[in-house]
Amino acid sequence: MRISQLARTRAPEHMPIPNARPTNDTPVDAKGVGRKILGQVYETYKTELAGKRFAYDGEKSLFSVGPLPHNKLEFTVVMSEVGTGNRSPEVDGSLSESERKRSRRWPHTKTYKVAINFDAKIPMSEIANNLSGHETKHF
Repeated sequence: MRISQLARTRAPEHMPIPNARPTNDTPVDAKGVGRKILGQVYETYKTELAGKRFAYDGEKSLFSVGPLPHNKLEFTVVMSEVGTGNRSPEVDGSLSESERKRSRRWPHTKTYKVAINFDAKIPMSEIANNLSGHETKHF
């Protein structure tokens, strides 16, 4: 099987990852969070994505072999995080009974809205040329 094109989707320049924002509208810029969010997008919406896998560059671009089903896709993802209560160990490093109770973990959830927009088709020949050291239109 020969792959002739790679599709790239891009978020607006001001977004650190493909247009993923928590519902309180603050940008997501913590390292690794974008990958987790996009992994959850795939797991939750793989039918809507027609099973197309994609690669995320860690900043603001997604790449897929061939186009995604639509030029503009919007998803809502709920992510769980685990936090711990405040705790201050006693002088010998052990926790008192009340501190042990407060240190139990509880789940936090955040809801993210993710928008993926088509940007460009990149011929595989351009990728090969770029890897060979030649300047290309897209790189």
